[in-house]
Amino acid sequence: GLILPILLLLLSFVILARIGIGTLFLNVGYVRLVAGIATESAEVVEQAEHLFDLVGHSSDLYQDAQRGIGFALFFQQERNGAVSAWKNVEPQDVYPLAVWLHSHREFDVVTDLLEATLDKYPNSVHRLDWWHGLVSGLSALEQWEMVIEAAQQALVEYPSDAELLFSFGRTLYTRYQDVDSAERLIKQAIAEDEKFAEAYAWMGHMMSAEGRPAEAYDWYRKANEIKPSKNWRLLQANMARVTDLSLAFTLYDKIAKDFPDYTDAYYELAWAYLLANEIDLAIDAIEQALNYAPTNGRYYYRAGEIIKQIEDPDQIIEICQEIAEINPNNPLKSSEVCP
Repeated sequence: GLILPILLLLLSFVILARIGIGTLFLNVGYVRLVAGIATESAEVVEQAEHLFDLVGHSSDLYQDAQRGIGFALFFQQERNGAVSAWKNVEPQDVYPLAVWLHSHREFDVVTDLLEATLDKYPNSVHRLDWWHGLVSGLSALEQWEMVIEAAQQALVEYPSDAELLFSFGRTLYTRYQDVDSAERLIKQAIAEDEKFAEAYAWMGHMMSAEGRPAEAYDWYRKANEIKPSKNWRLLQANMARVTDLSLAFTLYDKIAKDFPDYTDAYYELAWAYLLANEIDLAIDAIEQALNYAPTNGRYYYRAGEIIKQIEDPDQIIEICQEIAEINPNNPLKSSEVCP
């Protein structure tokens, strides 16, 4: 009866000898860390941190232990301590960590970590990723001057990087409305990467904001050719609505067929019908939007704009009743539009 337990004990010694006690503590630390986070137990997370501290005294596992300590401190709301620990992880582990932090909207932590890492490793092969992460984090924080400074520094090292050129140009327009510089930089980004769909779309946004709908239409069209997006397709149709209503109707109809529950498509189509003085079709479109989104205030406002174009009081009453059936407490109820 003792043979099996003794064999298991001997096997465990062999395993420990093979992986080392430090690695064992490291793995147990991560198990405790996961358990502590899952159960929201600060005590268990602290136990994991102590295990990582023990492992940290082993030089070959120091960086792995620092990563674990960083997570333990992070989940104990000790952000500065977490960054201090994460500064000591392997360079190749920094960017995935930054991506994870960004996805959790920890933008301050992202920028602190990447700024320190860029200073620490001036010759690393991972620097471009770190610059991308830093510019993205600063953009999320809307620290536009710092975005520009970071992008300029990064472009000294990587002058032909499309993402950096794009970020620089987009920020110049967002912060300073410098359309000429932004256009030049974003076009340069596109020249470096002809499949950079987001850059084409952003040119569309910029041309639209600048009152240049024909150019905006063309940029959105190119973006959709590379990476079709229902949002970009709708924006493309909106630009056509300014210059070519017939083309706009074709585009709206195609979007509605491809995405039948895309409520904004009906909302925009309603405005196009109103511009064409097709009031009945405009009402049909906005009611379709309301059927999908009966609490959207924008849609009721547009419905009101359309109803105001109707002269027949009986038709107004009928439409208001239809809208009341969609939402009895709609904003048009007892208003000047639907008295």
